[in-house]
Amino acid sequence: MSGSLAANPKNGGVYVKNKIIFSVLTIVIAAAMIAGGTMAWFTSTADAGETTFTAGTVKIEADQVVNIPEEEVHEWTNDNIFPKWVVEAQQGQRYDGEDVVSLRSDPNAVLSLESGRNEKNFFSLGFGGEIEVEFSHIILAGEEFSVVTVVEDTWGRNHYPEEKADVYVSKNREDWILIGTATNQPSSQGNQITSTFTLPETVDYAKFIKLIDVSEREDFKNDQDISDNDRNAADGYDVNAIYVKGGYKDKDHNWNPGDTSTKKYNVENTGTKDIHVRAKLIGNWYQYNEETYQWEEFTPDHGDKEIDVITITVCDDSDWFYDEATDYYYYDGYLGGTYQREDNEVYESELCVEIKVDGEDTDNQYQGKRYVISTVFEAIQASNNAAAEDTTWGVDFFKR
Repeated sequence: MSGSLAANPKNGGVYVKNKIIFSVLTIVIAAAMIAGGTMAWFTSTADAGETTFTAGTVKIEADQVVNIPEEEVHEWTNDNIFPKWVVEAQQGQRYDGEDVVSLRSDPNAVLSLESGRNEKNFFSLGFGGEIEVEFSHIILAGEEFSVVTVVEDTWGRNHYPEEKADVYVSKNREDWILIGTATNQPSSQGNQITSTFTLPETVDYAKFIKLIDVSEREDFKNDQDISDNDRNAADGYDVNAIYVKGGYKDKDHNWNPGDTSTKKYNVENTGTKDIHVRAKLIGNWYQYNEETYQWEEFTPDHGDKEIDVITITVCDDSDWFYDEATDYYYYDGYLGGTYQREDNEVYESELCVEIKVDGEDTDNQYQGKRYVISTVFEAIQASNNAAAEDTTWGVDFFKR
């Protein structure tokens, strides 16, 4: 069994401002083996679920890890932190089924807080619409915590039906946690109204916030105190701004060409069998499209020269090595399984790599771009010389 995972810029990771983003993963490998046979598997997803092989059942889990607080890497700020990008926007319709007017349809309006009365200051979700934003800082829960703030434009009406939006947070855009519902009530409280939330104890940090309009059409249909014009023009929750007060910022996110970043992957074998482990690091450049609010693949142009400005090397004193012929990083040895495990037997290891951006060839075309590394981990049983016999691996580094 083998496969690959394409780089995914949507899932964030550790962002390096104006330049580069890298993912840091902890991989947990669990296997129940039947005697004999060989097997291989890979993962770089949050939960690869269960996959059945002739040799047994394998369950693999992976997740992002952000070291907080780590003074050398992150520092706390009490400032208001606004999102860096809109990464998804799906606008619903008005009460009368028409499209929301164009003045209220710019998703980027939510990236800053504006006062006064101007339709350009906010983004109307429309009934059932939604918007997602990404932060370059870390939204945190714990002893120090971030306050998530959502601002809606009400314009101080004495009476208006309730408009509301569910507020979600996520660390990877795959697993979303509902933290509350923002509303426009009381609508008479000035031009804007603010709803605030903190992350629940089950969420250690987040990088993304999503709002989904949950305004009830029936509330507008049954309200006899608003005019037909106001009822028909109703367009859901009007998002003036999304921001957080307080968060950790990454000191490395002002990375410049020529600098080096160290990233670590922790691999643990919780299965019964001893295994060999290898990893493939796949990198791609992306640029943000302000019209589609998506990160799209970017191919650098160096003319006739074949230049890769990224260099990845194994850290000094590492138990891993890089094999150019197969383009994989290998753990030099095996990770012991749980069956008859000795006290001093190694069952987990850290792959440490240094990623450097070339200082000479990284020109202005890389400004504001994002570099994403997706990681594929594979493992194979360590006995019976499986790494050499298996047609997928086919390496003779390990003799057991």
